[in-house]
Amino acid sequence: MMESSWIFNIMKNKILNASEFTVEEEEEELKCLLSDKINPYSENYMLIQKSHNEKMKLQKEIERLKERENKILAILGNEVFDFSKCLNSLKAKMVGKELIEEFSGLEILQKKMHQILKENGFEIIDLTGEPVNNELLKHIEVLKNIKEEGIPKPFVKKTIRPLVFHDSKLIQTGTVIVAIPSDKNGG
Repeated sequence: MMESSWIFNIMKNKILNASEFTVEEEEEELKCLLSDKINPYSENYMLIQKSHNEKMKLQKEIERLKERENKILAILGNEVFDFSKCLNSLKAKMVGKELIEEFSGLEILQKKMHQILKENGFEIIDLTGEPVNNELLKHIEVLKNIKEEGIPKPFVKKTIRPLVFHDSKLIQTGTVIVAIPSDKNGG
């Protein structure tokens, strides 16, 4: 019986890469061919192997869904960031006008969105004004460098897309425009 169990395991391992339907078909055929009495250890082994294969499939599916979720969450972070930029631009245009009271409702909405994101482990980072260094360069894509006079070191002139973290894990790199010292500054 030991030999037939060993043969069964070898044959089973050869067909594991086939489709799930084919594997089940082959298992049944092998069981019939090898013996009328299957060793309980080989049956347990089959169950363990099947369980392991199902676990691996589920882990891959979880990884795929987590990746998809992170993409969706990064898009949400971008939209909240863009909404905040538009809101701040609108506020600047409303200063001194009677519409400023109506604007306060939009500000409350903006603060609620940021609070909900924060409570759920999100951090959306606007890099505008941040000095550019090697550590920051690992997490951003520089869309454009603009030479400016009077600045000693490079800094982020404008954030196009913010850094987005979820549970302290980077899920989106930032996209920025960088101001760099002009040659006149000796830089």
